[in-house]
Amino acid sequence: MPKLWWHQVEATEPVNVLVNYWWDGFSAGPDAPYTTMMLAMIAIAERPPAERAAWRAFFDHYVFRPDRHPLEHLPAEKHGILGPLRGGNYGRIRAMVMQILRGG
Repeated sequence: MPKLWWHQVEATEPVNVLVNYWWDGFSAGPDAPYTTMMLAMIAIAERPPAERAAWRAFFDHYVFRPDRHPLEHLPAEKHGILGPLRGGNYGRIRAMVMQILRGG
């Protein structure tokens, strides 16, 4: 089954074994999607509705990008940390996040 698919399992015998495993290069650590979701749950989930709506708009705009890349109107060299992760942005963003998580 593809990663993140919901499914149901039914045990039909007294002893059953189920193993699910989805390998992902980002499956552990501060840059794992699951870690991000857990942090968002404590940082955003119980904020007032209007604030959650604002954060949803930010996530849509900068992360999910349903209306294309937010800076496509600018030259690529002007995209800064919103540019591709390759070419140094992955490391820059990760370092920023780690510094924030360490309280710095």
